[in-house]
This record gives sequence, C-alpha cells and structure tokens, in this order.
Amino acid sequence: MLSAVFLFLVVNFFITSADSSTLVLGMLTTGGKQHPSTVNRVI
Repeated sequence: MLSAVFLFLVVNFFITSADSSTLVLGMLTTGGKQHPSTVNRVI
C-alpha cells in the first residue's frame, strides 16, 4: 500500500513538473505572454 502511494506521488511530481516547464518554455517562446497558445505549449 505504501509503495502505491509513493509511486503515485512520484508520478504526480513528474507530471506537474513537465506541465510547468512547458508553460515556461511557451512563455519564453511567445516573448513573455502570460497565456501562450495551446499550440506553443504542446510543441
């Protein structure tokens, strides 16, 4: 049970880190816009 909780927390950490990094890269790519388009965030 404890290993399942630990696995969930680790996966959740990596998913949120990847999401945050794509948002930052999208903001840098669009010249600092607070809300880059979805295309910029996906690519």
